[in-house]
Amino acid sequence: MQNTKTGSLVRIDPLIDGFDGLSNADSIAYQLKHWVAGKPLHNVIRDECCPDFSCCSGGEMMPLKVRQRFNAAIEAGNGAEQWAILNMGLGMLAADMDVNVHVAGQGQNEN
Repeated sequence: MQNTKTGSLVRIDPLIDGFDGLSNADSIAYQLKHWVAGKPLHNVIRDECCPDFSCCSGGEMMPLKVRQRFNAAIEAGNGAEQWAILNMGLGMLAADMDVNVHVAGQGQNEN
């Protein structure tokens, strides 16, 4: 994985980062728990960044209250809130990279 801010490679080691042996579902919960607590980890099982991309971008994390809101939205199955926060993460990443972002199909995965 490459850090989008510095261009340097980001070390991803499932043994060190704690993902070794986790199921797909457990890896999501593990990543979310650590991200909310302020330790962004790239999910190597799903090859998935944190909602604010802080695990790989070198950018700032979303504020704790927003991370907690995202966690609550996951627990409640609130897809609209999840989408809103994920879009906020894309906006933060785009601002760090000085690019424009367009999200296609927004809201189509809500159930």
